[in-house]
Amino acid sequence: MAEEESTSISENNKWSAKKRFENGTYKLSYAPYGYCLVNGKLTIDKTQAEIVKRIFTELLSGKGTEAIAKILNQEQISSQKGGRWTSASIRGIIANEKYTGDCIFQKTYTDSNFNRHKNNGTLDRYYISEHHEAIISHADFNAANTLIEQ
Repeated sequence: MAEEESTSISENNKWSAKKRFENGTYKLSYAPYGYCLVNGKLTIDKTQAEIVKRIFTELLSGKGTEAIAKILNQEQISSQKGGRWTSASIRGIIANEKYTGDCIFQKTYTDSNFNRHKNNGTLDRYYISEHHEAIISHADFNAANTLIEQ
């Protein structure tokens, strides 16, 4: 009986999260670099946002992700977790749609064994436009991602 109750609670939580994804009221659990969470909403961190803009500007001017990471490390600019910048962390910023003010919900999911997976179409994804204030224009975001894909 306890197992059935646990399953029921889990299904109710999944249903609730799905509804919040659909209507854009899902609250993010962490803020990407350049933002902070204030009362559950993404708010621009002006200092970090300047770094995000710089990353996009540098990439669009022809620098690679490794070169950008090297410059930020030389200038002793801390990454999200206070560590060093890497090519992967720069790519992560370039690929994150949240910098345009939009959100994609359910990019990942947890299976029945509590293993986390990237959602490549297994479950619905929810795109919410103008979810919060943008740091980067859609044009710059798209141009940067086109460069990264090459």
